[in-house]
Amino acid sequence: MIMIGHIFMKKTIFSIVSACCISQANAAAISKTIRVDSPHDSRTTDVTIKVGDRHGPIEFYENEKLIGTYRNLTVNETSLSSGVLPLAGKGLALVIDSNGSRNKFHIVAPINRSGKKFYVNCAYKIAYDAVDDLLSVGTSCNKTELSKIDVSTMINQDGMTLYSDKPKWLKTVPHPACPNAVGLNYGAYRIARCSAGGASDSKDQIIKIFNKNGSLIFSVSGYEFIPKTNGSHFSLLTDLKDQSVIFDGNIQCFYKNNGTAASSRWTGKISNRLTINYTISKINGCLKVDRSYIRKKVNASLNGYSNGNLFYLLETDERNASTGLFILNQLSDNFHGVWVGVPPKDALTVN
Repeated sequence: MIMIGHIFMKKTIFSIVSACCISQANAAAISKTIRVDSPHDSRTTDVTIKVGDRHGPIEFYENEKLIGTYRNLTVNETSLSSGVLPLAGKGLALVIDSNGSRNKFHIVAPINRSGKKFYVNCAYKIAYDAVDDLLSVGTSCNKTELSKIDVSTMINQDGMTLYSDKPKWLKTVPHPACPNAVGLNYGAYRIARCSAGGASDSKDQIIKIFNKNGSLIFSVSGYEFIPKTNGSHFSLLTDLKDQSVIFDGNIQCFYKNNGTAASSRWTGKISNRLTINYTISKINGCLKVDRSYIRKKVNASLNGYSNGNLFYLLETDERNASTGLFILNQLSDNFHGVWVGVPPKDALTVN
């Protein structure tokens, strides 16, 4: 388990609220502890931020022993803010928001651990150009120990791809169902972003993923699509009230299931109320789940991808529109992790 103690103001990706107001309201130093699982080991770590200090350190503890202090991760300025947040399902991340006069960034970088060293490997980035009303997304990877991170230098265009209204295939996307359509090409796939509010809308956007023939693979609302580097792997990114959500996936897992399947049967519950019977098949690194909800009829499919010790499953209806997603840290014996709705809702415990 990892225990995270910190208070960090949540922001939309295009607006910043200075943490000075928190500091003024809390003259005395305050610490708070939140428990989340670590996806990398079973050891317990206690991370504490003293909120009364605007630039207070983040302290990592293991079994009440201090193993790391980081003063470079917490920034509270008018145009730049950063801190550490839990990730839905497992883990924690460095979260950065910048609010320049033109470019506004939202960056989420999962924190990993090797021994007693903590580091960031990749950062998932969203950038909005307020002058030209353009949105770009992407991933940049450079393994860096936490003590060596300079938050301000992580704000850059490395690895980012721009959404555009220029792709000719956008003409085949039904416009009444996809207002202000923009798109990008990613490997053999076409990614369309639809939003009545345009590029700056980070709440009601719909992402549609098509193959090269124009067939819809799946759509998801309220999440941003973050391309990686190999043309099929991606992340879906959103923020909840007190945590961030990173859903990893492989587009091939949602329409190609060639190979030999290894299946197992289990039972689990969502929020200790909704019971699920399910059969999991693993095919070439992809996951396919046949399941039924007891006392609830649901006509939906469940496909996903395993990445290290985490398992990601996207629930889609008969129109290939996502209705929810699972981020799990256990499949054997029973499901264990969280379920998050689409559009995003509070994460519900799955066990």
